[in-house]
Order: sequence, then structure tokens, then C-alpha cells
Amino acid sequence: MIMLLSGVVTASFAAVSCSDTEYDFANLFPEEYHNIVAIASDMTGEIVFRDCTDNIDFDVEVIKGGGYPDKSSEAHLEAIPQDDLTSTNPNYVALPDNCYTLEGNSLTFDGTKAKKSIRVKFAMEALRDFIAANTLENAEFVIGLTLVSGNATVNSDRSRIVRTIVYMEPEEIN
Repeated sequence: MIMLLSGVVTASFAAVSCSDTEYDFANLFPEEYHNIVAIASDMTGEIVFRDCTDNIDFDVEVIKGGGYPDKSSEAHLEAIPQDDLTSTNPNYVALPDNCYTLEGNSLTFDGTKAKKSIRVKFAMEALRDFIAANTLENAEFVIGLTLVSGNATVNSDRSRIVRTIVYMEPEEIN
């Protein structure tokens, strides 16, 4: 009798737990974890150039993840405002828009690819002129970009990229 009663109780628990939508996959994780985008590239670094013919362009890799890999999402990069950069480091000076362009800045993830790139291309003459015209003592010239998405959660630990730009005068060859 006890075995029969325990079998009925176990079966009723199993039936109730299987039909309960509280434990559905969609309910196990909060919605903000269903669709996530993040910057995969190094978050900080230094870019050194000596001449306007140097190619210092670089790619920012963006990845998509989350509980629903087939869910589509969009993302793009925006410049970090000077005030935000200054609060990080008072010596940071943001590059103006005319010093660089973002190629392929409108990313769409449709579930077939988990990684895409945005190309940062520098206008070398404008960049050199901006640095040469700036006379602030201890200035650190940076390109600061932040990842933005209207329909996906942006991983806050991997949402910004700040690269320091260092111009070194070309050395004369004797």
C-alpha cells in the first residue's frame, strides 16, 4: 500500500512539474539574456603612427549571443561623448568626427552569423592636423566608441572601446 501511494504521489509530482510553464526554457532566464551583443575586440590599446601614409585602420568585432541565437538583432557604434571620456581620464581628448569614419556601422544579426566587424578608417591628414593644432598639456588623444542596440541587450562589460592615438614625429635618416 505504501509503495502504491508513493508511486501515485511521484507520478502526480512529475505530471504537475511537466505541465507547469514556470520551468519553460523561456522563463528560466530573464528576457534581457535572450538576445545579447558585445564587443569582442580588445577594449583598450594604443595606436601609433609616424606618417600620414601609415595605415592604422582597425576592425571592431561585435558578437551576438544569448538564449535565443536565432533571434535577430541590430547594433552600431557611436562616439563616446567628451564628458564621459573626461570622467574616465581627465587627459583624454576625443577625436572629432572628421578624423575617422565607421565602415559597415549598421550591423544586422539574423541568426546565421554570430560575429561581424565594423571598420574604423582614419583620415590621416585630418588626424595629424588635429593633433598638431592641439596644445593641451598632457593630452591623450583617443577614439572612444560605444556599442548601441535598440532590440538587444548590450553587455555592459564589453560595450566600449577606447584606443589612444600616439603620433610620433618621423625620424630622419642620415
